[in-house]
Formats: sequence, C-alpha cells, structure tokens
Amino acid sequence: MKTFKTIALLLVGTVSSLLLMGCGEIDTGTKTSAWEKETATIVLEEPKTEIILGDIGGASTLQEAIADFNSKNDRITITIHDYYEENISDGISRLYDDILTGKGPDIISFSTDEMDVEVLREKGVIENLIPYLEKSDVIGEEDIVDSAYQVLTADGGLYMLPTNFVLYTLITKEKWCSNKENFTFEEALRAVRECEEDPMISRDLFLQEGAICGGYSGETEDNRLEQYIKIAEQLPQQAMFQTNDLLMREGKIPFNLECIGDMQQYLYKKSVWGEDAVYTGFPGAEGKGRIFIFDNCFAINSQSTHKEEAWKFVESYFTEEGQKTIAPNWNFSILQDVLDQQLSDSRKQEYYQTSDGKREKLPILTYEIGGTYENVYAAQDEDIQDVREMINNTKVMQRSDLPFIGITQEEALYYFNGEKSIEETAAAIRNKIDEMPNATNAQIDMDVVINIGDFSVSLYEGEQEILGKLDKMGLLYEKVEDSDNKKYDYYYNVGDGEAQFIQVYFLEKECVRIRISSNETFAHTSRGIYSGNTYSQMVEQYGDSYEKHTYIGKERYTIYRYALGECFHEFGIPGEATGEIYNVDVYVSGQMPIYDYGEEIVED
Repeated sequence: MKTFKTIALLLVGTVSSLLLMGCGEIDTGTKTSAWEKETATIVLEEPKTEIILGDIGGASTLQEAIADFNSKNDRITITIHDYYEENISDGISRLYDDILTGKGPDIISFSTDEMDVEVLREKGVIENLIPYLEKSDVIGEEDIVDSAYQVLTADGGLYMLPTNFVLYTLITKEKWCSNKENFTFEEALRAVRECEEDPMISRDLFLQEGAICGGYSGETEDNRLEQYIKIAEQLPQQAMFQTNDLLMREGKIPFNLECIGDMQQYLYKKSVWGEDAVYTGFPGAEGKGRIFIFDNCFAINSQSTHKEEAWKFVESYFTEEGQKTIAPNWNFSILQDVLDQQLSDSRKQEYYQTSDGKREKLPILTYEIGGTYENVYAAQDEDIQDVREMINNTKVMQRSDLPFIGITQEEALYYFNGEKSIEETAAAIRNKIDEMPNATNAQIDMDVVINIGDFSVSLYEGEQEILGKLDKMGLLYEKVEDSDNKKYDYYYNVGDGEAQFIQVYFLEKECVRIRISSNETFAHTSRGIYSGNTYSQMVEQYGDSYEKHTYIGKERYTIYRYALGECFHEFGIPGEATGEIYNVDVYVSGQMPIYDYGEEIVED
C-alpha cells in the first residue's frame, strides 16, 4: 500500500555553438550571444505505484509473473513480501495478523490448503471480486469452471480467484465400492478390515477430510460421526508411504487418498490400481466426497488504497498471453476453455516407427511394477468423461482451519485408547461443537487471538502450546496460583513487568483470558489495539458499539466492553474517559473478569 516516486530529469536540449573564426570583436548587434546557452526541457515521469503482494514461500512462477508484469507496466510495480518461516504455520499466522490489523499487503497469494479465505471474508478484510469481473474485458464469471465457481462464491460474492486446481479423491477397487459417487460406510469399513495392508492415510487426515466433505459435525440420521470414528480406528496413527505398487494392483490396500491435477496423474494411478480401479468420494458424503484444492489464489485487501492496480496484476494471469507464459501449466485450469483444451490435448496419441517398419503407440509414461515395465498411453473418451464428471460433481473445497476438526481428533483419542465408548465420544464432540458460536459455519474467530511478538496466542489453546511459543520468543514467565480470585486455576505473568507485561489465565489447562498491560506495541489484539493506544484509536478499529462502565474509587476508571463472537474485548481507561488505554482484556464468553474498581457511576 505504498507508493514511491522516481523523479527523472530528461534533458532534451538543443545546443548551438558559435565557431570562433578569430579573436576579433563580437558583433553585439545580433540577437544571440556568442555562446548560445544550453536549454533543457524537464519531463516528469509518472510516479510508479508500488503494490505489495503477500505470499508464503515466493514460488518461482509467481516471481516470473511479477517480473513479466513489471517489465510491461510503466505505472505499477509489484513487490513481494514473503511471509515464509521455517514453521510455515507461524508465517501464515503473521500474514493473517497483518491483514486483520490493517497492515497487510494489497494482494494476498495463497492456496486453500494454506489459508482459509472464509476467515478473511467473515472479517470483511478482502474484496468481493465480482464487480471486477463484471468490468473486466479479460475474464468474466462465465469463463470460470462452473462447479468451481459455485464452490468459490459465498453470500453472493467471490473473494478469491485461483488460476488452477486439483481434486482430492479416494481410489479403490470395484469390489470394495459399488458406486463411484458414494463410497458407503459399510464398504469402507469392510475394506479396511479385510485388507492385508493399511491405506496411506492416517487417522487424523481421514477425520479431517471427512469433516470437510462428509459433514459430520452435527446430528445426522446415519450417525456419520460415529461411522467416521469407527473407520479411523482401523487406520494407522501415522501413515507410511507405500512403495510397493503391486499391493494396490492386487487389492491388498483398501483405498488411498489421491491428488489428481491432470490427466497424466489420473491415468497413471488408474493403471497402477488396475482395470477395476474406481475413483470415489469420501464415504457418506452423498456425492460431495471429492474436494477442490485451489492453487495460486489471489485476494485483494479491502483496506488497500490501490485496489484497481492490484486487480490489474491478478487479471494479467488470465489474458491469453498470461495463460501461455506465466500461469501455471500444471494442474487443471480454472478457465473452462483452457480446461477443455487440456482434456482434449490428453487424447492426442503420438506414434513411432519400429526398426521393422511397424507403427506403434508412444507411451506418455512408463513405470515399473512387480519387476515388469508397463506403459501408459493417451486418454480415451471414457477417461475424459470420467474426469469431467469428477470435476462437475465436486461441491466442497479444502479448508485449512475448521475448529471442529481439532475437537474431533482430540476427543476421538479417548475412544481409540479405550477410555470412552463410541457413544460417549460422539456425545462429547457434539457438545463441544454446540458450545461453539456459529459452529455450523465452522469459522475461526480471529478476535480470540492476541499477538505477542512474532507469535499469535489464541483463547482455547492449551498450556503447553502457549508455553512453547513463549519459550521460542525467549520470554520470561512465572506461574501463579489464582488462590485469591479463585475464578481461574492459575495464570502466568509474562515479560519483564514493565514494557512487556502480559497475563495468561487458564481453566483446566485451557487459556480463557489474556490481559495486556504494557505501553508497547509488543502485544496487541488482532485488530492492532494495545495498552498506550487512545480512545479514538479504539473506536476507529472497533466502532462505538461498546458497553461503557464508569467506576469511582481511588480514581475514576472507565471500562469499554465489546461483545465479539466467542469473546469479549475490554479496554480500561483511567482518568478522562476518552484518554489513553491502560489495560486490555480478551476473555471467553462466560468468563467475565470481576474487578473491584469501586462503585459504578450510572451515567445518563
């Protein structure tokens, strides 16, 4: 969201020289001097607008696209801000934080297995791109693969635009699955029980993907939550990559999770599994068992002051030239006409002539299985039709942060360890999900997050997880038993007691409250407010929808309380009610702090 100005002076001069013929006097009667002065015309170059693009990892294709775009634009230059860190989740958290606190880049580049666009959409921090599509001469709604477009849109808006996608799907044998569109629970359970080898999918991953496409978070007539846990029980805690393809060919592996991004991948895996291979969805998903993973996604920060310029870069990926040169050419294209061409090209069979003059098919790839080599040839019409149907019938996309996934995975351990029955486990999961506000939407509430240094600490995080972050930051902390208040089990004093004073409160080893009382930017809410900010800065970020409580005691003290989804944010201001914030409290609903500020003043 920055601009830099380059002032260039272009000297366009005309110089006339008078050749001295001798040392005689100069004719002063002429209108020009002996040496005509050099003249210059100053031409101010249009300042370039710098657009910041936030990315995780800085893929080479993105860098190439930016270089190509910058070389062709006199008014716009794109600069990458790479959020990559050794722990990628830390980088993603930092990117979230910057966007949510108004410091984020103009353009966000990501894939749907990295970031959850729904979090940003719910917070209103990314642009609806439909108005841009309507004005564009390059790409419109009608150009996008319809099933993908239906998945990408929410509440009548489109908040990210990918260039390509892959499909997450299961592959198995016909003997295990009677209907490729609906792998039943009974079939899946029988397959894992009867097969000699484990699938290359762990318990946690199976539960995660099942949550996305199976929709088991609520009450259902078929008790699919219990069904998913029963199947997961048969799976390994940690999946191992299986190098023996023959096990798949012989039907000794029940099913595997495959990522299909082009026809070659589709044909190769189908060949490995054999003629009776079936690409099917996750069980119990009622035709929704496959998942879109969108890659090379772009979103525009709604707080950017250069939205139109940002869109110009996004749009460049979808020009004819962009599709040929800078758009990723692996994986399925999001553009219907390009996808059609990809599928059509996969049908083209090339030939070669043998030494004895015979015309033979040229394989697109060759692989070894069971000590022999097998060839894979160009796609047939039925292959292309199968892939089209898979794409057209996919109705969900990968989500990176669904709160009830963690709940399910954690609670299921009690069943796997024999500590609870399947009924008790399912009931515990449903109770926790029901306690979550807006659980059906399965959104993360970023207002439960406090940023401390380079890390984010969330309410509901466990003690060890939070302490691990504090250790990485090198922060000092002290455990204090909450014997006086008795509202919490204990809390930690964090920091040096002056510039970095934070308190983290726990109930049953789960964080339920965080207090900031420092006059530094080191710790702040997800909206960027910290101790030392002013009343006006608070209102700018939170609005004027607060509850105001004014107390009298040793000094007048005013509390501004905001109810925000799963939590409350409180800001305490001593002295003048509109002065400087002294402390910040974020706490879960139902855990309202009790302070003795003296008698509350009832104001009209």
